[in-house]
Amino acid sequence: MLADAQIKKEDIMTRLPRTPKFASVVCGIALCAAQSALAQESETFGAWTRICTTEGAQQSCLISQVLQDEEGNNVAEVSIVDVADGGETVAGISIATPLDTLLLPGVRFQVDAFDENRLPFNFCQPGGCVVQIGLTQENIDIFSAATAAAITIVPIAAPDVEVPLSLSFEGFADAYASLQAE
Repeated sequence: MLADAQIKKEDIMTRLPRTPKFASVVCGIALCAAQSALAQESETFGAWTRICTTEGAQQSCLISQVLQDEEGNNVAEVSIVDVADGGETVAGISIATPLDTLLLPGVRFQVDAFDENRLPFNFCQPGGCVVQIGLTQENIDIFSAATAAAITIVPIAAPDVEVPLSLSFEGFADAYASLQAE
């Protein structure tokens, strides 16, 4: 697994801070869409969907994109939340993959022509395995100007097979801006 000290300056992502406040925001990523008892609304921005849930007077929003394999099967989901008062970390990204994903290789993530990042899984739960990474404003700017990211996962059943997925950044800038408007 990557240690914080091994992450290079040219890597486009940073590790999530381990503060309780940030942890509660990130937990909201995984739970937000799963809790169907909450009032939910959504809006589409290109390839991204803004999903907001309301519980009482509290509203939580994220932007999300479901990734499909070459046969059109839903395989993974990428969600991004805005982080207030996170220091250099302005957003959190969560990449959720199927439970039967091989953990050791992690998730390979490459935006356009930038260097590829190998992202270690943070945890697995009954719904799948999750990578969570903090994003800086520079990362958000790169995403806003990018076309796509190549994401690669490896299934447990076929450790010699890579599953390529494509994350589109069409509509990302507007979708992310909608998170800041709340």
